[in-house]
Amino acid sequence: MGSGTRFSRWVSLEREGLKSLFRPYQSGGYLVPLVILCHLSITLFLAAMLNIWVDEAYSISTSGGSIEYTLRQALYFELQPPFYFVLLNIWRRLNDSIFFARLFSVTCAALTLIVTSSLARRFLERIHPAWVVTAVAFNPFIIWAAVEIRGYALVILLSALLLLFFYDGYLAAAPQRSRQWYYLLCSILALYTQYYLGFLLLTGVFVLLALKRGRALLAYLLGMVMVSICFMPMAKIILAQVHDHTKTIVNTISWFKSLGIISWRVQEYLLPIKWAHLMVWRRWILRLGALVAIVLLIRRRHIYFTRATISLWITTAILSLCFLVVLRLTGAELFLPQHTAALFLPITLIVFSIIMAIGGKRGLILWSLFALLFNVSSLWVQYAPMAKSGDWSRVASYLVANENAGQAIMVFHADGVLPLAHYYSGKNVLIPIPKKTQLERFDLQNFVVRDEEQLISVFSSVSGEQQKVWLITDNACGYLDVNFNCPLLEEFISKYYIVESDKSFFRSRVRLLRRNSLPWRLN
Repeated sequence: MGSGTRFSRWVSLEREGLKSLFRPYQSGGYLVPLVILCHLSITLFLAAMLNIWVDEAYSISTSGGSIEYTLRQALYFELQPPFYFVLLNIWRRLNDSIFFARLFSVTCAALTLIVTSSLARRFLERIHPAWVVTAVAFNPFIIWAAVEIRGYALVILLSALLLLFFYDGYLAAAPQRSRQWYYLLCSILALYTQYYLGFLLLTGVFVLLALKRGRALLAYLLGMVMVSICFMPMAKIILAQVHDHTKTIVNTISWFKSLGIISWRVQEYLLPIKWAHLMVWRRWILRLGALVAIVLLIRRRHIYFTRATISLWITTAILSLCFLVVLRLTGAELFLPQHTAALFLPITLIVFSIIMAIGGKRGLILWSLFALLFNVSSLWVQYAPMAKSGDWSRVASYLVANENAGQAIMVFHADGVLPLAHYYSGKNVLIPIPKKTQLERFDLQNFVVRDEEQLISVFSSVSGEQQKVWLITDNACGYLDVNFNCPLLEEFISKYYIVESDKSFFRSRVRLLRRNSLPWRLN
């Protein structure tokens, strides 16, 4: 057989293998595609209706211009790896609208559901994939990620692909060499998307050690050497980014509190709460469920602990330990749900494996009902305002309907100008307080109001004795131990201005101010 024939046969096999990842579940018809369509109906609607907020405005700015500009902004302003922003730059060349920019994340989330179906067939052989896909599809975390112009949906997709290709390439009874190559490619892309995904790569070593798969471990370690070489250009940049992110952090939290935050994060992934009335329910559901699970799993450990479930438990344990260390070093503000996204799918798969082992189909139905209650109630509460932080679209409409020419629009904190500018098309100029955001390098100190003299300089440049100004404030009064000094601004307003109108929006406030007769003077 000639080399050309062998290559053609290999291509054919690989094409068929990849198609199998996206094939509907054979014995269950098209339940999974139906769930995905329902998920898409929600995410597409929200993507079209919701305003952008500050972080999304950053993404739009970063992904504008040339590829070189996007790379520089991702590394030195966003302080993140550049892969998502470069992809977004290319994606937005097809269409520059806000909806189309969000459509990239919507697509990533939908693809995650397809991969989740494949994960369920591998890790949870006794469960129809539709159960797991439904739990993931309507979870507020993945829906939130799907309607963000940020890289979080891509992070979740890459974590799913890493789990899938790790199983096929290293855990399966007959490991596939091609899947090992796919895993290495995804590993490189993952590190260039979110650094925390590197912890997921670390878990592979411990899983293969625990399962005593020596040959697979050797191949894995050699592959990680290749991944490390490909990632070496980022080594120096990462150190600078970590310094810039953490230089303002003074206090650290205890190990015990860090463990509590990790535990809370897991609970939020499993049974999210936006409706406070369910808080007690969640606490007791998870406590009783954990107690019953421990007792029954001890009795059925020889049946429950298979190669697949052991790998999930080790993956979750190592990830949790790594995140615990990071949390202890960086503090809670740099440890939001999107940062621990690598935990989302492993912990979901573990819970379903436990429920099927101890409760069977009845337990599966009961858990799914609880999850649906928590997911739907949280989605309802979260999106009831139909606005993201700042509500900038409605703010802009309100300004246009009520402003007069010559009324400058002051915005605090300063970065609120970025999302507002996408919607405002009125008669007046947008003026950031205390000064314009410098997009060359991110620096929280640029948002701090230093003293009254600084405010007098900003306001006196646009305000005469009889002139009115608009003041827009959001709920951002500090970040990473940096205080933006909101009280000083409020004292300044009460001293020099009379409030003529005051209207609240979702996490923002718009006031029309009239200058009083008191001359500018320092205390």
